[in-house]
Amino acid sequence: MTKNNLDKPTVGRYIDPGSDFGFKFLFGRPAHQDILIPFLNELIGSSKRIKSLVYGPTEYLGETADQKKVIFDLRCTGDNGEEIIVEMQRMNHDNFKERVMFSTSRLISSQYPKGVEYWNFELPEVIFIGILEFRMDDTERERYLKSISLIDKDSGRIFYSKLSYIFLELPNFLL
Repeated sequence: MTKNNLDKPTVGRYIDPGSDFGFKFLFGRPAHQDILIPFLNELIGSSKRIKSLVYGPTEYLGETADQKKVIFDLRCTGDNGEEIIVEMQRMNHDNFKERVMFSTSRLISSQYPKGVEYWNFELPEVIFIGILEFRMDDTERERYLKSISLIDKDSGRIFYSKLSYIFLELPNFLL
C-alpha cells in the first residue's frame, strides 16, 4: 500500500499575510519589528513615530464569567506608552464596527489601576489599526486609508486625542 500525500497539509512557497497564521508570523514576533514598525509608522502618519515596540497579551477576559472575552491579532506598546491594537479582518460582518468599539473599550477599561484614587491617573493613548480585505462602505472606493477620531461635530476639533482608529481597506488599492 502506498501512502499518498493527501494526509499531509500542503505547504506553499509563500505565507499569506492575510491569514491568521501569516499575519501573526510576519508581524507578531519581536524578531520582525523591522517590518512592523515602519508599516505602523506609515499608517499612523507624521503625528507620531514609533521606534520600538513591546508585545503584549492579546486576550482579555470579561470581568465576569458571562462577559465575552476579546482576542486581538496583535497588541503592542510604543515608546511613549501608546497601546496599539492591530487586527487583520478578511470578511465584513454586520456588527464589525461594534466589535471594533468593544475591543478598544475592553483594552481601555483594563488600564484602570486597582487601588488608585478615583480618576487620579492618565490613560495611555490607544490606536486601533484595522487591515481590511473588504470595504467598510462599498460606495466609497477612492480612499484606502481612513483615520477616525472622536471630534466635536460643531467645531470639527478633536475632542479626545488619545483614541484613534485607522482602517486600511485593501480592495481600494484596486480601483
